[in-house]
Amino acid sequence: MSRNSLPALRTFARALHSWLRGCVLGFACLMTGCAEFRLGYPDMAPARIVRASGDRLTVLPAPETVQPAAPAIKPASAGHSLAINLDTVFRLAEDQNSQVALARAKVDEAWAAKSIADKSWLPSLNVGVSYFRHEGGISNENGTITRSSFSSLFGGLEINSKLDLKEAVYLKVNAERQTWQQRGELRRITSETLLDAASTYIDLLSAHTGEAIALAQLRDLEDLLGRAQKLADPNKGEPGARIEAVRIGVQQRAWLLRIEQLREQGRRASVKLAYLLGVDPDLTLIPVDEKLVPMDLVDPSVPVHDRVAQALQNGPGVQELEGLLALIQRSIEQAKGPGKYLPVFEMRMIEGGFGTGPGDQQTWDNRFDLGLQARWNLMELVTAGDRQRLVQAKTEQAHLAYQDLRGKLTAGVQEALEAIVSGRKQIRFAQEEVQEARQAYDLSEKRQQNFVQGSTYSEVLLSLESVALAQAGYLGSIRDYDKAQLRLLLLLGSPATGNGNCSNGGVRQQ
Repeated sequence: MSRNSLPALRTFARALHSWLRGCVLGFACLMTGCAEFRLGYPDMAPARIVRASGDRLTVLPAPETVQPAAPAIKPASAGHSLAINLDTVFRLAEDQNSQVALARAKVDEAWAAKSIADKSWLPSLNVGVSYFRHEGGISNENGTITRSSFSSLFGGLEINSKLDLKEAVYLKVNAERQTWQQRGELRRITSETLLDAASTYIDLLSAHTGEAIALAQLRDLEDLLGRAQKLADPNKGEPGARIEAVRIGVQQRAWLLRIEQLREQGRRASVKLAYLLGVDPDLTLIPVDEKLVPMDLVDPSVPVHDRVAQALQNGPGVQELEGLLALIQRSIEQAKGPGKYLPVFEMRMIEGGFGTGPGDQQTWDNRFDLGLQARWNLMELVTAGDRQRLVQAKTEQAHLAYQDLRGKLTAGVQEALEAIVSGRKQIRFAQEEVQEARQAYDLSEKRQQNFVQGSTYSEVLLSLESVALAQAGYLGSIRDYDKAQLRLLLLLGSPATGNGNCSNGGVRQQ
């Protein structure tokens, strides 16, 4: 190689270094800006992802081969802290979140209204005293006026009853409809809150894991910087190597910026998660999990149509909409029966002491009055067609909502399963990329330490940035995989709390 070609090679190396650095910073910003799902559990063997390939099972490398163990990280805040894991997040989000509590209170209100509607056929019972005073003219049967002055006083029991069976049935059905709707709303809000809380927890864990990896890389960078500065010492080293130390120092500032961004992401995630969990916002939430690992919450080997059938049976809102449709069908059948010809019954009965007389004089005796009435509202015949169209429109809306929900659940399950299958392949490729990048970095280190001809500190720096870029892709693959797993778990209607499914001892790992 001639000396004339050396400047061109140096120019190419600097351009390659700038391009790789831009890619690393871009991936780092992408990681810090996304709210995703990653799960990890301490004191457990790292999860191994198993991929079906024909009749064989290929076991992928364990995560620790490509992701270093996370060092202990002290919380940024000096206040009180609370250690949490995913199981704690699920339980607190369901029990203490204000939106879930509000939806639960509305369900209680709907049940109370239904209990009142069930008793709407009961008569009203009143006990009290009534006084009547008259002064002036009254009409006689022949049209003449007689001036009179008298008073009356009654004290005893009065019963007023209006029995409209059609109205009572309507009130009961409407109250039950409100109950089903509020139950469906509670289920929807609970699922969304659990998903949001789990996502925010993964944001928090992502920030801590990313900071741990960045700190480990920063230590390697500082060691490389120290060696470069020693080589650039004008008294002992090569003055021409000063540019190498400057390049590494610039990259060190970029790493410090990245670490501060990750710490800010952790603080923001802690505040949001404290709100979602209904705990003191001044608490600093610390994830118990040490690092992100691929977690298998749902077995993807089950056929797609079986998973879709499970979601259509137990998915969020399915049972509530089915109950509402059944209620509508029962009410339509009852409305077509002989009950629609029933009249409205009214009864009024009073018994007690009755006193009356001229002026303020009172002559007392017992009084009993009973009145019964049955009447039909003929105007219902005029509006029967309009009311029938109204019922049909509401029924059609309920059926369309049910069909839309089934379509969303089907699409969601298929998308999540596809993301899981693809995510396993992406994780394997990312692991291989990180392993090869580490090998290249180790070779560059050995070349530079052994002063192999052509080796430079810039070569080691480029290798270290390649490792950072590969680790960013690896963490992103885990994030997307765990996000799909958690989304599928909620779509299938699996209980998130109460049975240990998401506790440290209950999560199935491969």
